[in-house]
Amino acid sequence: MSREFKFLVDGQWKTSNERIEIRSPYNGEVVGFTYRAIPDDIEAAIEAASRAFQETRRLPLGPVSAITPFNFPLNLVAHKVAPALACGNTMVLKPAPQVPLSALNLARIVHVETLDVGGVIVNEVPTYRADPMPYGGMKDSGLGREGVRYAIEEMTERKVLVFNLAGR
Repeated sequence: MSREFKFLVDGQWKTSNERIEIRSPYNGEVVGFTYRAIPDDIEAAIEAASRAFQETRRLPLGPVSAITPFNFPLNLVAHKVAPALACGNTMVLKPAPQVPLSALNLARIVHVETLDVGGVIVNEVPTYRADPMPYGGMKDSGLGREGVRYAIEEMTERKVLVFNLAGR
């Protein structure tokens, strides 16, 4: 029994032409599928997050991007999404491609409860980068290739970066 999991962009659940199988880490069985976001979806998410940010009355950083790892997927996603939304920020999240379902289900809950979040949950866009990045901040769990690349690129622009260096 496999389920379909769409991704959320600007309050709309979307699909694309490329499906991604989600396999259980326990036994390798297919438990569902989701879709690979394309750069147009990312641009739309950034636009929506910026629009939603303009309606905020608090003093948040702005649209926040986050990259999460595969271990403890719901916990680590929630540790980034909850504080960002609680402070009035909007978010663009890239969950680990091995375990996107917890992030997609959390997006479904957030979408139902808050209606106009303006963020997006995407799957695999590891090399995509908007120029210039309009983010108020970025959070990364771990310091993989993506995190190092973003850190180097953003250091010169004085962006707020928060890294969890896996206990190092």
